[in-house]
Amino acid sequence: MKLLKAIAISLSTLLIGCQEDNTVSSPIELLTSKVWKLEAYGTDLNMDNNLDVEEDVIMECQKDNTYAFFSDGTGHYSDNISLCGDEDENSFNWNFLNDNTSLEIAFEKFSIIRLTEHELVLRHDLQGVIKKTFLRYTPR
Repeated sequence: MKLLKAIAISLSTLLIGCQEDNTVSSPIELLTSKVWKLEAYGTDLNMDNNLDVEEDVIMECQKDNTYAFFSDGTGHYSDNISLCGDEDENSFNWNFLNDNTSLEIAFEKFSIIRLTEHELVLRHDLQGVIKKTFLRYTPR
């Protein structure tokens, strides 16, 4: 009976293990595999390293803005249907810094707070500015 229980436990563990995908995507794969849509934008007023609902000041025209990052270090910005300004599309250069913990986009530096297949959260790092601006993106 003990042998039968041990076999049953081993088989169920094996079956569960086979169903899991243990593949971990690299930061470049996560960033470049999707087109990212701006979801939230604002200043972290209480400095808790998070963008709270009351700190989100995203304008309606920004809610459809998308950013595509390409593996060659270039990217493409689109203002899409709801225009915020004069330029509705633009290209940019980007690269990872500090062991993939920061992003440089068109000479601006951002700390990567979170980069998953479901979310990209950046903190804009401006020298001398204590309260930081956060940007949250989701895949389009």
